[in-house]
Amino acid sequence: PPPAAAPAASAEAEAPPAELLTAAEVTEKLNAVPAFVLIANGQLLGSRNEEGEAVLSFFTDAAHARAVLASVKESGKVEGAQLSVLPLGRALEACGGWAKGGGSEETRLSRLVGSPQGDAEFGEHLQKQLEATDRAASSWRLPLFLSNSFQTESMIPVFLSREDLLRGWERAGGDKEKPPNPVMVMDVRVFCDQLQSGMPLAKKIQLVSSLEAFELAKELNPKSVGEPTSS
Repeated sequence: PPPAAAPAASAEAEAPPAELLTAAEVTEKLNAVPAFVLIANGQLLGSRNEEGEAVLSFFTDAAHARAVLASVKESGKVEGAQLSVLPLGRALEACGGWAKGGGSEETRLSRLVGSPQGDAEFGEHLQKQLEATDRAASSWRLPLFLSNSFQTESMIPVFLSREDLLRGWERAGGDKEKPPNPVMVMDVRVFCDQLQSGMPLAKKIQLVSSLEAFELAKELNPKSVGEPTSS
């Protein structure tokens, strides 16, 4: 049965000490969830931006990835287009990792893409985070969602959409009428910064895939996923 959500800590409770993770440990946590990329004839397939440059997109939202693939197939411009799966940590590295500044020319033209709804709702908030961490030049944002009031004895789940967090809350026995509050929203690179610089209970952090992303990853490559930790 799914673990029950732990109650929020009382105001009088002593804050747990900060834990620092290594870059390898952070990457391992990111790699718990899949990302998807378009390929054709064994080659990565990008799209053209307004300047005519080829931009490579790595998708974390399964429905969005499927929709982009369907659009490419419908256009008839590319033969053999399909989706491929890779761990999120590798996808982030291809997009410049969590290095500050503008990144290399190659990584400048690569981006992580979450759900369109998430970017529309939280994009401005995330952009301010990036500006505060010397990443204002970045052309993309990827939100992560977590809440101090939603954790179990063994893990603090982190989701790639607000909807996944709410579904996970209900599956864990939480009250639908009393969702986790407040919900923290961080760009994935700011999140990685915090894990490396020190975050309470950082070792309990676990990224959680949506069931849709897990199923798509399993469909594309059965060996790419283990047992689901899904919402």
